[in-house]
Amino acid sequence: MKKLYRYLINYIFVCIVAFTFVYMLNNGKLMLLWNSFQSKTTNLKDTLRGSGHAGVFNVTIPHIEFTTSIPTKGERQDTKTNGGINLPATITGNNNSQTSKDGYDTVENTENVKPSVTKEERHLPKSGSGKTLYLFPIQYYVGGPNHLYVTFMFTVRMALYLNRTLVEIPFKIHGTAFGHQTALTDKGVRNCNGTFDIPLLNNIVDTITLEDFKEQCHNKVDAVLLARPDYISQTPMYGHHRNGFQELFGIHLPDFNTQSNSFSYGNGVGQQFEKVKCLGVYDGNFFRGNREINTDVIKSKVYTYLQRAEFIRNTARDIMQIVCKKKPYVAIHWRNQTGELSLRGNVGEEKARKLAKENKNAEDTVTDILALMKDHKLSCLYVAYPPLSKAYFSIISKSNLPLLFNKNSLNIAIKQNLPQETDKVFRDPYMMSLLEQEICYESDIFIYRPKVSKWSSFVVQYRQSLGRYCLAFEDLPSWKPLEDIQSKRP
Repeated sequence: MKKLYRYLINYIFVCIVAFTFVYMLNNGKLMLLWNSFQSKTTNLKDTLRGSGHAGVFNVTIPHIEFTTSIPTKGERQDTKTNGGINLPATITGNNNSQTSKDGYDTVENTENVKPSVTKEERHLPKSGSGKTLYLFPIQYYVGGPNHLYVTFMFTVRMALYLNRTLVEIPFKIHGTAFGHQTALTDKGVRNCNGTFDIPLLNNIVDTITLEDFKEQCHNKVDAVLLARPDYISQTPMYGHHRNGFQELFGIHLPDFNTQSNSFSYGNGVGQQFEKVKCLGVYDGNFFRGNREINTDVIKSKVYTYLQRAEFIRNTARDIMQIVCKKKPYVAIHWRNQTGELSLRGNVGEEKARKLAKENKNAEDTVTDILALMKDHKLSCLYVAYPPLSKAYFSIISKSNLPLLFNKNSLNIAIKQNLPQETDKVFRDPYMMSLLEQEICYESDIFIYRPKVSKWSSFVVQYRQSLGRYCLAFEDLPSWKPLEDIQSKRP
């Protein structure tokens, strides 16, 4: 009799194991665990915790109704003192403009910008020449791609204002992707139409490919618009870019000298060159203060129609529906510049102290983020960060959130749930960064580090233009100024 009982128990145990194995195999979880084991990360929280459902969801993420009010700038300190986080009754973007010392990381105040309308409703100056006029963005290829996106955005505004056809200029990848030496080589650039949705942009601005522009303009730019006269004369960068554009794109730019008639700057954008067929604009980012191209009408149109490529938008929507189980989610972008310098080998006692303080703030604010999510019944969190700031994910992983994701777990989800072609595309760090930006852009709440990242700034100003709420880490109750944090000797 005992042998029979033992046999039955063993039989039941084998059946349970077999059933579990078949269930995990059918739902993709067995492969998921194996991929997780093979992953470079050692933390299991870094892996996908989703349901493993196959297929693509086309369900719009429901918008959250918040019950508390938006803190004004004057109320922020009181909010932190009281230990609470005020969020809007409906998500709106009333955050104040964030400006860095050099002006590059400025987040425009876009709260009064309304959604755009149609191309036929443009009331903008016309060239009156009856011929197609072109505008060539001379991108300032220094820094990461997000500086180029902002530059391109201002150049789109200029093309809209001047009623010129915009050239689809390629974008440079980030230097950390394949090494800084690829910055101005054919391996180091990505196409404009793979970055932004050109058919959508064509609702307000006509565009032309680089090759067609070269044919129409005989491989050269006839004149260049500058934001200010000293921008070229006091730096050798234009000369470097002139050589680079010649070598990489086969485009000849005018040689600069103080007496040249091929350069124009000051008010009255483009008036001097209104009949020039092939006009360039050098680093459109520095035209951010120009009132002519930055009217509310123009800004609203560009924010509406300059969107990431449709393929990226669809992938972000579909994959977040899968991993977050069709629930709304919070997105974070963390960047620690001190940590990046340290990991590059630029370590000193002072930097080590600052890094310890940054990490202390990161640890303390996890409690705030969890409280925020609990209060508003949010269970899914996506964390984006540059490669050299990956330590933050280890910190927040200690929270044991059941739905916690980063780009590593996102790659697994894409491979398991989306077509193979999609998986191949997002193995490219450039494309993955665009996908993460779109995920942050579409999130219900976006938490970011102001003034330290153009990546975040680009997301914030777009979200604010649509009234989507953004919350700075520095506004979390547990965040402290670095000078107020006691640190041990490194």
